[in-house]
Formats: sequence, structure tokens, C-alpha cells
Amino acid sequence: MTTQTYQSPIRVYGRSDCPDTQLALRVLDDMKRAYEWIDLDQDPGRWAEALAANGNVRKVPTVVLPGGSVFIEPDEETLRSVR
Repeated sequence: MTTQTYQSPIRVYGRSDCPDTQLALRVLDDMKRAYEWIDLDQDPGRWAEALAANGNVRKVPTVVLPGGSVFIEPDEETLRSVR
């Protein structure tokens, strides 16, 4: 997956083998939204950030918007509503 340039970056915490994470990245790519992809399998030390952002819920993807809103396991419709 690649990072696209558009507006402020979004942080996506997830695992590369997770279908929900793959969906989130694909939707953000389709929307040409900038995001920082944090692969928790490759960088497990960043789990602390993901857990702090989502209230200690160990689920992925966790999508953090620039304004601080957090989505846990968002569906496609939710992601497409992000402005």
C-alpha cells in the first residue's frame, strides 16, 4: 500500500494480515487521503499508541483522524464519510 497526498494525514494502526485493515487502507487509497500506516506486526512497540488512542481496546484497524476522532474496525461506509 502507498501513502497518498491529500489534506492532513490519518494514522492507521493495524496488521497487514487483517482483512479489515486491508479494507481501510484500500478505501483511504481510493479516496487519495494521506495516512500514516503503522504495521503493528512490524513495529509492536507502537501498540501502546494504538491502545492509548482507542481506550485500551486491542482491535484493528484503529483509525485516528487529525482532529482526534478514533474509529475502531470501521466499515467502508464510515471511512468514506471521513472529510
